[in-house]
Amino acid sequence: MTRDDGTWVGLSLDVSDRRRPGLCVFSAGSRLLVSQLSRPVLLAVVDERLQGVDFWRTDEYRCFVPPLRAGVGWALAGSPERWAHRFARYLVGSPASHGAAR
Repeated sequence: MTRDDGTWVGLSLDVSDRRRPGLCVFSAGSRLLVSQLSRPVLLAVVDERLQGVDFWRTDEYRCFVPPLRAGVGWALAGSPERWAHRFARYLVGSPASHGAAR
């Protein structure tokens, strides 16, 4: 997406269908569950009296974007457009994409 003057302002992905999202949040009372592809990845309990939240993370979470190497970071530095395209490349086709397409 560009402005009238040609300045890049963002990236738009088209959604081709509506599958269940790869990352889901469920709540019941003061409890919270975040699951990824039906695997629990984060559990939480809200303690309203103490104004706090206790979190428990499982080892099941899998990020669809691989770890960033320093050289890649330097190559993308200063360009939101290149960062957006890198992220979109991993997003398209991942379970988290909800069917997004280029």
